[in-house]
Amino acid sequence: MLLEVAQLTDPFFYNASKSFRSSGFKTNVKLIFKEALKLFACYTFTYATTNYLSGNIFLPLVPKNKLNLALVFKRENKFKVDLEGYFADRQYLCNGNKTPSFWKFGFMAEKTFNKVALFINFENFTAQRQSNYKRVVNPPYNDPTFDDIWNYTEGFIVNGGIK
Repeated sequence: MLLEVAQLTDPFFYNASKSFRSSGFKTNVKLIFKEALKLFACYTFTYATTNYLSGNIFLPLVPKNKLNLALVFKRENKFKVDLEGYFADRQYLCNGNKTPSFWKFGFMAEKTFNKVALFINFENFTAQRQSNYKRVVNPPYNDPTFDDIWNYTEGFIVNGGIK
């Protein structure tokens, strides 16, 4: 399904009038070392093509390769730390250009005190975002045009809480 937006003053979505084909696979691996250290890995391969785009057969905004990694060290009822990495391969834009591939990283720590846990989470601490490559909103700002969203739009985020 290809969704497009018409004019900013009267936006709407519609399905593409022609079909596309998608195939691929996804695999997950969990490696455990002495029960406290765990590595989770997920790889996704997607081959998505269409016959309604001129000059490009690949469905826009779908990376062929994605990789999600999480390394977790946990002592039950004491603490947990988690380092995460997410990779997205190059993608075609609706205009036929290709994006660069990119990584996003995060870190989380949690400390448990009896039945209460405190946590802090650092999301995207390398500040990976689309505006590092090109702006999303293009001038003139009284009648802007917008680029495809293919990367994160927010940067580094810190949050925490009590459980």
